[in-house]
Amino acid sequence: MRKALILLACISAILFILAGCGGGTVAVVNKEKITRKELQEEAEKLAGKDALAKLIRERLILQAAKKEGVYPSKEEVEKELDFAKREYPSLLEELKKQGLTLEDYKKEVLVSLAEVKLITKGIEISDKEIEDEFNKNKSSLDRVRLRWIVNGKEEEIKKAKEKLASGAFFEVVAKDSSQDVYTKDKGGDLGYVSIAQLRQLSPKLAELALSLPLGKTSDIIKLPNGYALIRVEDRHLATLDSWRDYLKRRIALKKANEQGKPEKVMKSLMDEAKIDIKDSKYKEVMKDLLPSTPPLSISP
Repeated sequence: MRKALILLACISAILFILAGCGGGTVAVVNKEKITRKELQEEAEKLAGKDALAKLIRERLILQAAKKEGVYPSKEEVEKELDFAKREYPSLLEELKKQGLTLEDYKKEVLVSLAEVKLITKGIEISDKEIEDEFNKNKSSLDRVRLRWIVNGKEEEIKKAKEKLASGAFFEVVAKDSSQDVYTKDKGGDLGYVSIAQLRQLSPKLAELALSLPLGKTSDIIKLPNGYALIRVEDRHLATLDSWRDYLKRRIALKKANEQGKPEKVMKSLMDEAKIDIKDSKYKEVMKDLLPSTPPLSISP
């Protein structure tokens, strides 16, 4: 999901800049002004083609969804947003980091749902297929939020454990003792990770992430390249009911891809559409409209 949000943020930023009106100064470098017009011209050079391709593609998809009677309802979009916020608790935080709003994300969800419904129209999925998919991927859907302290030396991790036992805050000890450069300055906060990811690192780590009482620090865990102490902040275990719609779409998309439907549907839309590119520098933009697999709101 993070990659999808970064891409959305880049395109949204370019669209925002290109949509800006009026003049004015956006920055001053050693008393030399950078005007809004300069910024717009540079943004268009860098990503104008990609932004236009995205807008055209979205128009085609939403128009076709209306025509085919599969345009997502407001209820469907809201349900998808609720699902995303529930199953990906860091969603709002990630959106904020990328300079996006929930409304930006909602627009992306609308287009994504419309594209998926267009491509998978007529594909039947049984309850057994959904249940099998859930059981196969449950460890990827189960998530926990962890803090950890990691150190390559056993004596150092023992010292960290002693500090915690004497009443020191986990966040403070992580900053002082952890060698994980990505999390130590955040008090050891790993964010939400799947049980499958933890199992790849250490089966014991995954086992404790599922069984350790919330807020309690573990004993020392041996890792392939060192030692760790963990504390589980939150545990979010997947249920079939909560993931049913997502898994149904995922299975349908897999079948659609096997049938080559994404390319066929988009090619059909382009063949039937009347697209008149007015600006000569964007005449090649049509080559960028062929589809990849439609993104879903959450990728396990």
